Amino acid sequence: MACQRSIKVTAATPSPSPLASALESASYAGAVSRSGRVTFRAVRQVLAGAGDAITWLPLTVEVAERYLEVPHPAVKDPFDRIIVATAWAAGVPLVTADGAIRTSGSPAPVIW
Repeated sequence: MACQRSIKVTAATPSPSPLASALESASYAGAVSRSGRVTFRAVRQVLAGAGDAITWLPLTVEVAERYLEVPHPAVKDPFDRIIVATAWAAGVPLVTADGAIRTSGSPAPVIW
């Protein structure tokens, strides 16, 4: 039986080629919550107001394979590497202010 975990992706516009931005997985949300950068309350508020704009993307074998191809050490954070690999596998661009991802030569198109 295959085990799948999911990452949330937010569609910024409803279009044939959706603009997407990766939201934290539960474990990443926990890590940033512990660091004080984001609280679970803030994550819940964002998700509650998102309605149908949220789509779950599974972590698949393809994501795992692409994870290994995300530029390293440019993108050192393993959660960031998962986010990039997931967007790349799904064929959606990332919207991120993360300088490491933006300047890494990411295989997923990066906007912002």
